Amino acid sequence: MIPGAMGRLRPGLTIAQAQARLDAFTVQLSSQYSNDYPAPARWGLRLVSLQEDLVGNMRTELFVLFGAVGCVLLIACVNLANLLLARSAGRQREIAVRRALGAGRARLIVQLLAENVLLSLISGGLALCAVVFMKTWLLSLAPPELPRVSEIAFSPGVLLFAFAVSILTGLVFGLMPALQTAGPNQIVSLREGSRGSGTSKRQKNTSRVLVAAEIALSLVLLIGAGLLLRGFWRLLEVRPGFDPHQMVTARIWLPVPNDPAEDAYRLIEKRGAYYREVLRRVGALSGVVQAAVGSAESLPLGNKRRKNTFTIEGRAAESERVPVAEVASVSSGYFEVLKTPLRKGRVFTEHDNSTGQRVAVINEALQREYWKDSDPVGQHIQLSSGRALQLTSADSRAPSRQAVAGNITIVGVVGDIKTDGFDTGGTPHIYLPNPQAPSYNSVVYLRTAAAAGALSEAIRREVQAVDPTIPVFGIQTMDEIVAKSMAARRFALEILGIFAIVAFLLVCVGIYGVMAYAISQRTGEIGLRMALGARRSDILRIVLSEAGLSVVAGVGAGLMGSLVLTRFLQTLLFDIKPTDPLTFGTLTILLAGVALLASFIPARKASRIDPLVALRHE
Repeated sequence: MIPGAMGRLRPGLTIAQAQARLDAFTVQLSSQYSNDYPAPARWGLRLVSLQEDLVGNMRTELFVLFGAVGCVLLIACVNLANLLLARSAGRQREIAVRRALGAGRARLIVQLLAENVLLSLISGGLALCAVVFMKTWLLSLAPPELPRVSEIAFSPGVLLFAFAVSILTGLVFGLMPALQTAGPNQIVSLREGSRGSGTSKRQKNTSRVLVAAEIALSLVLLIGAGLLLRGFWRLLEVRPGFDPHQMVTARIWLPVPNDPAEDAYRLIEKRGAYYREVLRRVGALSGVVQAAVGSAESLPLGNKRRKNTFTIEGRAAESERVPVAEVASVSSGYFEVLKTPLRKGRVFTEHDNSTGQRVAVINEALQREYWKDSDPVGQHIQLSSGRALQLTSADSRAPSRQAVAGNITIVGVVGDIKTDGFDTGGTPHIYLPNPQAPSYNSVVYLRTAAAAGALSEAIRREVQAVDPTIPVFGIQTMDEIVAKSMAARRFALEILGIFAIVAFLLVCVGIYGVMAYAISQRTGEIGLRMALGARRSDILRIVLSEAGLSVVAGVGAGLMGSLVLTRFLQTLLFDIKPTDPLTFGTLTILLAGVALLASFIPARKASRIDPLVALRHE
């Protein structure tokens, strides 16, 4: 576990200035105590504000959530404005007649805005009711690390905000259709508002711009969700070096009294005997196939890490390249329980006890770092006793120093186990036999053939049967640990994916609704064209060409926006670039195709209109 401290900065001292002073102190400390704080270990002090410490890890995810909500809100509002604009074409004559009879333009605009605000308030109320019923489900998507997630609740402030947003959207996005409907030119409005004449050129251009904006915003969300999905899929394909399925872990913490004389587990033999009895008992539980124990540092994807410097026998010490590795102690069945592959040599056996030869198993990352062109099996290393003290004991005890002092023979090489996340590379590790370096803070590993979650009480009962004073905590499956390590990415993917699907559906409905209404207003024009000799293919081409302009403009704007905005997802992506051409190309073609299909359906219907029926419609 990384140590930390809390303090208050002196007035006038910024975090950057304080960090600079700490960096200078770190350099001085490393220079003065080069053996304890070698440069390759990258020891350092990092200063963060309390605010950043609380929300820093979730900052990107929260910004993604905020951006997705904003995009969907804009798409919904643009959709509303577009539909209101299309609907206003049918009221042009009505409004023009009112203007001719003396109604003031301002009064008409206020009336139209009042209708729009009423519509927004009704929609906002329905949405609020839906959120009330969906709140539990929505909160279940959030990872436990989300700051203050337990404080999320409905309050007067939330209701006021929803009320204000509803009114604001109704006013802002209903203003343009209201202004165009209650235009100052009454003669033009009377002429263009006649039935069947369709909409004015200005309204058509405005509608095209709004449709293009919908497509652009939707494409940004789709590409963002697509990038996260591809990155998450590749993350799931990573081999973590262990099999998390059907495995349960439980934490044990041996007590460390202030008075060493009262420590019942001060001697290594005592701790080793305790863990042997624990393994015997939990290994005999019904459904347990294999059992092992290891120090807290051995837990994959855990948060406890201890680095240790060491020397390699026969190699001259290099001041610029002091060997450093993370060290953990594990029992003989650890690698078999985790199903970590053995690459060379052997793993630990029951003979690797406190009276036997000091041995160690290393991982491939350590071999690549310090034995690139040679075989490490049979080589001897020596751990720095000063640092090893912290690795094998929760309290500074003289026996712990003796436990790792002297030469240690490397007897095997195992595959890399992902310790800091699936998206990180292999970290150099040295594994010591648990009987030779038993820790006070340990983890019990059980591989089961039954339901993994049904062993909690049985594990606690058997561990405390050995010593009822020992706390057993943190019982969870390895699948839960893996899921927790990817919770932030999963949350961002789920949120962005949900909003992308909603935006996609809104765009499809919006384009179809606008096109269908616009074509219905042009029924007389289409009938006249067909009466004068236009073929169905000509009508289809005219309608689709107009829709195609909006699609092309929207796709172009969406691609440019995606190139800029998806860079903010860089920290959430794994093994994929934020400009991935496959994601961009696939989703662009998908959205463009669906948008054209939404235009094709009403266009095809218009091309099949009977000319006589269309002319009588006039």
